[in-house]
Amino acid sequence: MLTLKKIWAFIKSYWKPILLIVAIIPIALLLREKDISYIKEYLKKKTKLYKKELDTIEKSKIDLEEKKLLENQKFEQAKIELEEKYNMKFDELNKTEQKRIQVLTKEYGESPQKYIEKIAKERGWEVIE
Repeated sequence: MLTLKKIWAFIKSYWKPILLIVAIIPIALLLREKDISYIKEYLKKKTKLYKKELDTIEKSKIDLEEKKLLENQKFEQAKIELEEKYNMKFDELNKTEQKRIQVLTKEYGESPQKYIEKIAKERGWEVIE
């Protein structure tokens, strides 16, 4: 995506100079005009604008990466807090409930749907999908 933005910035900045050069070469050859400094000035101005746009693109990429890193750090912090809360609540359960949960986790760990059906059957509930 970044490459496409750079290519677009190049095309957007230089399509006029390229067209201008292609049009001026035959005219310059026909008229033998030697003073083409205005073209050089135009190209310098366009180059500055192009470099400025590239800098803006690079800056936005860096900003995006920083935001992504910050969001990942927030996520990791929230995950740690959630795991701590889970561990505290799990420790509060009595030993029989812990053993029952561990047995059910081993028995139905890879198939939560069967676990839901078993609980629903025990309690007389209806499973709605």
